[in-house]
Amino acid sequence: MYYQINGGKKLFGEVEIGGAKNCLLPLIASSVAIDGISEIDKCPPMTDVLNMIELLRRLGAKVEYGENRVQIDSRTINCVQVDENLSKKLRGSVLLLGALLARFKRAVVPLSGGCAIGKRPIDIHISALKRLGVTVEEENEKLYCDATNSKGNYVRLTYPSVGASENLITFASLTKGTTVLDNVAMEPEVVALEKFLVLAGAKISGVGSSRLEICGVEKLNSIFFSPIPDRIETATYLTACLMTQGKITLRNTCPLHVKCLIDLLPFDVVTCCDDCICVQTQRKIESFGKIVTGPYPMFATDMQSLVLSLSTVAMGQTLIFEKVFENRFSNCQELVKMGAKIDLFDDCATIFGVDQLCGADVKCSDLRSGAGLVLAGLNAKGTTRIFDVFHILRGYCDLAKNLNNLGSEIFEIKE
Repeated sequence: MYYQINGGKKLFGEVEIGGAKNCLLPLIASSVAIDGISEIDKCPPMTDVLNMIELLRRLGAKVEYGENRVQIDSRTINCVQVDENLSKKLRGSVLLLGALLARFKRAVVPLSGGCAIGKRPIDIHISALKRLGVTVEEENEKLYCDATNSKGNYVRLTYPSVGASENLITFASLTKGTTVLDNVAMEPEVVALEKFLVLAGAKISGVGSSRLEICGVEKLNSIFFSPIPDRIETATYLTACLMTQGKITLRNTCPLHVKCLIDLLPFDVVTCCDDCICVQTQRKIESFGKIVTGPYPMFATDMQSLVLSLSTVAMGQTLIFEKVFENRFSNCQELVKMGAKIDLFDDCATIFGVDQLCGADVKCSDLRSGAGLVLAGLNAKGTTRIFDVFHILRGYCDLAKNLNNLGSEIFEIKE
């Protein structure tokens, strides 16, 4: 399937933001550590979410999914080896490492999977787990881990890795003794996981901070939980409105979680309340000067591709420094096909805004750059065809449908 976009349409209307993919994946993975039933709502059928659910089923969990709600009974799990073939489709499969070790003290996890946005080594995960007494062996692109002799300890992460933080928080929750985790990631999705585990019975002090003290408990209990709204989905629709002009309202979202983006914009463009954002503009956006990606609350790397597309039609010059993943600029050459003016040097993209992009045939290389290309197509004069949109389906549910409801013209073409 590919998208065919007839660009140049202004967007008007409302969008309901769904549960965050990057929140749902660690929640579903961590349910493995719960000796009971986990029920999670606001769980849209994105490909990554469906693949994570299937991974749990292949571990032996009883999983029921429907109407954007998943119920997981992990008491039936009878395997500690994560399916290799399915893991290749989902980088988030590594999040099962901490949960399996916490509950069963053993885990076998493949090393590959996900988008080709750059090297995402799990050395931070491994070195930290070793500090907690886990033995780790690598063989045939798999990690064989044993936590039989694990115990609490002090661990300072060399970088506030989101995945490593999530694995360690889950693992420490069921590890004997007290674990102190320093330089922990503070992304909203990590904080949501901390709250999820506390609700299940974990003893975590410092929730929401970069330093956590976790006293291991013997068991985590059944739980019902709602994920946070998807801040990247929020940023996508917000940016779509800015690229096409018009007025849209985003409901069931959290303005604080997209503050790094809102802070770049003129004060009269965005209006926020508790769980709602209104975006309205009838003029082109001015360039953003300098943007540097980094850990929360710095500018989110997952929003970088969106703002890169927006910068191509902003007035003036924007510098974007990508400090998290080295291949996040893979969509630049596709944007150039559409008339964008971009110079690349190492980890910096210099974007010179043009009046309007032009339709072209382009290809997605990963989830977020794919969304950025959709935004470019909305702005472009003429027709844009976007191929390999399966990347987009990994993290968006009904993106084309929602944009069409706002006034765009996107066709999903079966090849």
